Amino acid sequence: MSCDNMKVTFSNTNEFDTLTVDRKVVIEEIGPEGKRFTAGHGVYMQTNTTLVLTEDPEWSAGLRKGKGDIIQVNSQKNEMTVQGDASLRLPANELAGQLSLTNASISTNRTAKASTNQFAEIFSEEYTLGTNHSVFIGGVYATHPEMNWSCEKLTVDLPGTGKTNFVAEQNVVFGVMTQKGEVRGKGDKAVYTFGISKASTNAASQIDEMTLTGTPASLTNGTNGMSQNPVIIWDRLRNKVQFPGSDYRIQGFAKPIDTNIFVLPNKKRKK
Repeated sequence: MSCDNMKVTFSNTNEFDTLTVDRKVVIEEIGPEGKRFTAGHGVYMQTNTTLVLTEDPEWSAGLRKGKGDIIQVNSQKNEMTVQGDASLRLPANELAGQLSLTNASISTNRTAKASTNQFAEIFSEEYTLGTNHSVFIGGVYATHPEMNWSCEKLTVDLPGTGKTNFVAEQNVVFGVMTQKGEVRGKGDKAVYTFGISKASTNAASQIDEMTLTGTPASLTNGTNGMSQNPVIIWDRLRNKVQFPGSDYRIQGFAKPIDTNIFVLPNKKRKK
């Protein structure tokens, strides 16, 4: 740690209580990807093991970095919260589906994998990063070489099973690039699961599926038109889109040949 001014206070029992640092504050952790923090002011409180940084604080860890108006780090929970005009930048392959989907012969509908020098960025009013759970809240906008998302709340879960759950809520709008064009969607909630899934037999299989819900939810493909339904299930691995129930609406139709990632039916099936 380095700074221009440092103040340490102790409790009545002569135990360490708080540490206050000012001007040109630099805090670094030892390690190959140790976190690095810079700020104009910082306070560490022993009672709740929390470091609070203000005055243009920034953080970095390897190729990942972020900033905001306030950065709070809880060492006991291994959790970091960034508030106020918050942003995060990280390698693209840590955010999107190619994180685990490395078999191009199976995932034929995906675009070319992002190279190591491509990055994803997320902007929001506030975010909290944990070991296996991260939440972004308030005017969330995520941009990536394969996709763009906007919503009010974005949750990323890494349950430790080899897959990632990507949940967008409230005023969800997204665009996803495929090898055959962009697919755009709108809804109240989108649950995107990708990675490796293990069945009860312990056999590993790849999964890359999105469930979009709304009143109604909509999915638009440039050539094939627009579809609407309260629930839309998009299986990206198998190039299939499902519209559960009988309330779906379709505008615009594909030609008889398979020119895009899915072909929409021209009428409802008879019951």
